[in-house]
Amino acid sequence: MGSGDPYLDPASGVLRNTLGLTDPDEWAFAEARLSAMRLEQLALAPLPGLYDLAHLRLPPPHLRRLLPWAGELRRVNIARSPLFAAWQQIEPCAAGVFDDLKRERYLRDLGRDRFLMTAGGEALVGLFDAVLDPA
Repeated sequence: MGSGDPYLDPASGVLRNTLGLTDPDEWAFAEARLSAMRLEQLALAPLPGLYDLAHLRLPPPHLRRLLPWAGELRRVNIARSPLFAAWQQIEPCAAGVFDDLKRERYLRDLGRDRFLMTAGGEALVGLFDAVLDPA
């Protein structure tokens, strides 16, 4: 499988992780469970912060323990979705996204539907995908 992707185990294609998991099904299960637990924690205690690129790069402790490269901007291109920017474009794109968000008052006081329809909302989803999902 050796793709030269520094985030993947070359033999299995599974994200390199501190659990030593290389079976895709075992990894998917572990990732889903850990993510679900973290979402529950965030629902109870949201993270304070500016939610800028520096903030998005601060991985939660469970992710740092699981993925040694968590919080780094990716250095390879990925193609799981057309929303993903090339790795060289992440920082310039992020500047534009955060400028848009500021201009749109950080999407405050928008209902869910309006939020999802704004360019900033779409861009923010794309930025989260680009920064946080190197797979």
